[in-house]
Amino acid sequence: MAHREKIDTMLEDTNDSLGGGAPSTTPDEGVNLVEDWIVILRTQPEWATLVAPLEQLRDALDGGDMVAVQLLLRDLANQTEVVAQNATGSYRQHLADLATNLKDFSRAMAK
Repeated sequence: MAHREKIDTMLEDTNDSLGGGAPSTTPDEGVNLVEDWIVILRTQPEWATLVAPLEQLRDALDGGDMVAVQLLLRDLANQTEVVAQNATGSYRQHLADLATNLKDFSRAMAK
């Protein structure tokens, strides 16, 4: 699979997973997803600012710190919005959707 196709698939899958706004994935699934994103984003210089918050999110998920996870998701959503504003093509909308879904997921965790 080409690199761009991998990113497209991951964006779609992540938005599908988070789109319901309810935390339906397990922490282990979250860790795996975040790891996949870290690998991909390290190859995308324009999205590199998201690597550090994703590493923090991975560690919080791995450690079972759901309060930190909720806060990190909200922070990651805000940073994703900034990246989306500078993105081109279909990435702009996919990243904006991802930011919204991250915020909704974080809010759902607070309930």
